[in-house]
Amino acid sequence: MGNHQACHLEEDLSLNDYRYLMKQTNLTPDVIQGWYREFLNVCPNGQLNKNQFIKLYKELENTSIKNIESIAEHVFQAFDRN
Repeated sequence: MGNHQACHLEEDLSLNDYRYLMKQTNLTPDVIQGWYREFLNVCPNGQLNKNQFIKLYKELENTSIKNIESIAEHVFQAFDRN
């Protein structure tokens, strides 16, 4: 994510990434995988700052979760590689 040099992105997240995200967000693996794939579609080079991510996250979630920014923060931290 971030604004540093692009890196190779995996087709799927690691098991540790899934575990972290499920623990921090209570989201299912299917939801997490869907968001990650959408991220790859929108940002194939992996460059996305936190504000852009929160905006994308809100669009993907399209819900009234009260702590959506907190969840987005955890998701961003898990995906951010630099």
